[in-house]
Amino acid sequence: MTSELTDDRTAVSDGPVGSRLDDWWGRVLSTAQRVAVWRWAGPIAVTLLAAVLRLANLGNPHSLVFDETYYVKDGWSIVHLGYEGTWPANPSSDSAPTTDDRFSEW
Repeated sequence: MTSELTDDRTAVSDGPVGSRLDDWWGRVLSTAQRVAVWRWAGPIAVTLLAAVLRLANLGNPHSLVFDETYYVKDGWSIVHLGYEGTWPANPSSDSAPTTDDRFSEW
């Protein structure tokens, strides 16, 4: 048997023992002012990172998404017809209108 498996707890210190990361985190949050700055700066930093990741290349989509083609047509038909109209199955054929005429005049 090794001594690691015994219940002798004389070698364990009385206070909490943490890693270097715990010591650093304790120093970072050692004053009330640092805690207040961290509570504001943390969410702001996460929000800015999320905005950069979300808005980067937003003007260059790879393809249309379902919502961008389906709900726009429903919205257009509700505004102009007063109800949800039906659209042709293949809107890319020459006989089917694909856009409102007001937008093609530009």
